[in-house]
Amino acid sequence: MKHSTHAFTAVLLIFCILLCSCGGKTPETESAAATQTAAEATTAEVPTTLAPSTQASTEEATTAPQTTEEPTTEAPTEPAPEPITIEPAVLVDDEPIKITARGFHQSEEAQGLNLTIQNNTDRELALCCSSLIINDYMFTEPAAIRVAANNSAYDELTVSSEELLARGISEIAKMEIDFKVIDPETGETVDNPLLLEVKTSCYNSMSSKTDWDGPVLYDDNDLRIRLAGTETLETGGSRIDLYLENHAEKDISLVGENVTVNGRVLEAPFLSTVAAGKKALASLTISRSSKEKLNITGELDTVELSLLARDAGDWKVLFDTGAMTAELSGKAPTFDGMDTVDSSYIPEKLVLDEEGIKVQTLGYFSAAQTERDASKVNALGQGLKLKIENSSDKAVRFLIDTVVVDHYVLNGCGLTLKLDAGASTEAALFIDPELLKLIGMEKFGTIELYCLTQDPESGEVLKRFDPVSVETSAVKDVEIIEEQKGAEVYNENNLQVVVIGYSFSENAGAKLYLWVKNSSDKTMVLTPVNVSVNKAPVLGFGDLNLKPGKMTIGTVIVPASEITSHAVQEFRGMIFASEVYDEAGNYQFTTLHGGVELN
Repeated sequence: MKHSTHAFTAVLLIFCILLCSCGGKTPETESAAATQTAAEATTAEVPTTLAPSTQASTEEATTAPQTTEEPTTEAPTEPAPEPITIEPAVLVDDEPIKITARGFHQSEEAQGLNLTIQNNTDRELALCCSSLIINDYMFTEPAAIRVAANNSAYDELTVSSEELLARGISEIAKMEIDFKVIDPETGETVDNPLLLEVKTSCYNSMSSKTDWDGPVLYDDNDLRIRLAGTETLETGGSRIDLYLENHAEKDISLVGENVTVNGRVLEAPFLSTVAAGKKALASLTISRSSKEKLNITGELDTVELSLLARDAGDWKVLFDTGAMTAELSGKAPTFDGMDTVDSSYIPEKLVLDEEGIKVQTLGYFSAAQTERDASKVNALGQGLKLKIENSSDKAVRFLIDTVVVDHYVLNGCGLTLKLDAGASTEAALFIDPELLKLIGMEKFGTIELYCLTQDPESGEVLKRFDPVSVETSAVKDVEIIEEQKGAEVYNENNLQVVVIGYSFSENAGAKLYLWVKNSSDKTMVLTPVNVSVNKAPVLGFGDLNLKPGKMTIGTVIVPASEITSHAVQEFRGMIFASEVYDEAGNYQFTTLHGGVELN
């Protein structure tokens, strides 16, 4: 009996120890236990299921302390990555300005440098980043930083995580920055320091994306262009991304020459600069309004680009990529909105029948009544309905590369189609109503078409046809406008240039609208050079191709990236000159420097 009492006491004592080893659960520990995995819960409950024998209890008592160390209520976590750091350093210490990198900014939203900018002059200055390269990738330059006279500013030179990840960059390892200091009042460049390089703590593990899946569009002249992807934007527009590699020893600027989407030619300004030995991810954006004018309501089927490569230093032409075609959906382009046509305004007429190619006009169509704005007449989707037939025994690419309305060349107007042997199709030649409005015409009398065929594989021109024309029912009532009001900036060598308007915004850039007349008997191709806005040198573009004796409404365009990187906040004037070439690309002359200035 005494032995039984001792045994009972021992069992009771061991049972209490076991209760303590289980934690003597409070509400907090019960909540923690609920988060354990199934395996952890089984291990924790084993001691409570042992038989109440003296031997078993004694053995368990010796192992109980181990069970208090093994169970855990938290899953193992990976150590947090080391923060990116830099050595604080003075980047620029010139007389007008001093730039110090204080440290590195890193958050979920962005990465970059913390800067102190000290203005040592008696006037306001703007610090502009005219070139920004991260992990060997070109990036869009951020807006200028303004610093008051004899003052300092604390700012950040950062890039969003979204932009970084799009290029496969998770950590900034190296930043190459070209600063330019500008007087924002005069546009004068006060100082232009050399390209600076900042390496971060993760430089030895620098990485970025190079394995794009899209097709290679161009691989020559030390330049590689690959389609990186397409995207439909929330605004209703579309974006085409290009991956660029420059293996040359000089910086190259790529300027858009011709852009064709789903067979429709459009004006979609494109300008991208790639430094020597660097990479870039550049985008061509097609706005919703441009898509509506061309009745592109679905996905992008085909995209064709032609880019002109220029030396970014002196703007001289290096080479032309030629037509680069990407088949996106595998479908042939379709043309909607042509169900109702006006054959009394533009009659049905066979205008071309040569070498197996037939072109017939079927009438005039207009999608003027739209849900977006039913009050606008001829606002969207108007033009000629055509029937095009290839009765030859080989496939061709058929192009209308120039359209002339009443002696006016319509830039950004044309058509591109691939036609198999024996195939025919109905297509639309769209006419931008804004161009007609700028000319001052509500109706036109005569339309001329310049047509050609190409080999669909090599792009070699097979046949360039003589221009064909068709008259509308309004031909007798239309008066051709031979002059335009505005600021005349050039009138020599049978070439007249008049500025008739401008538009400007920090988001859209600057644009001069020009009326240009070629009174010679030769084709003139105008290329703007030496462009400046508010006396600040910028990159501008907008080639014009003028047939002999013709006129046009053209533009000189300065993209938004140039505007923001040069601290331009309002438009006070644009100065430019134009180099003039003949149809074969031979240089003819340069216009005098001219432009327009506003009070």
